[in-house]
Amino acid sequence: MGKEALFKQQSSQALETLRQVAIIQSTESSTRIEGITAPQERIKALVDKKTTPVNRSEQEIAGYRDVLNTIHTNAREMPFTPSIVLQLHRDLYKFMPEEGGRWKRAPIMKS
Repeated sequence: MGKEALFKQQSSQALETLRQVAIIQSTESSTRIEGITAPQERIKALVDKKTTPVNRSEQEIAGYRDVLNTIHTNAREMPFTPSIVLQLHRDLYKFMPEEGGRWKRAPIMKS
């Protein structure tokens, strides 16, 4: 029984390590697509919540980190609804000076 418990504990730790690596890589790749860059050490520190954002890029990275964590933690219970999209958008902008969580208003084009 002891070996089985040790195996489960080691497997759990390995999966958590892989999850953290995936979140860091996903954060880096996804934000880079948007033109947001930061040194990998800063991204890792932000994802691990070991530092606070010091500029706009890092604010966006921290918001993305929180949204990703929400999705990873709650995906099975999260319906894809407009209110969830707005919640994720609000959380994405949590560290930014402007407020998220609202739909963009666009003028109606008349033809």
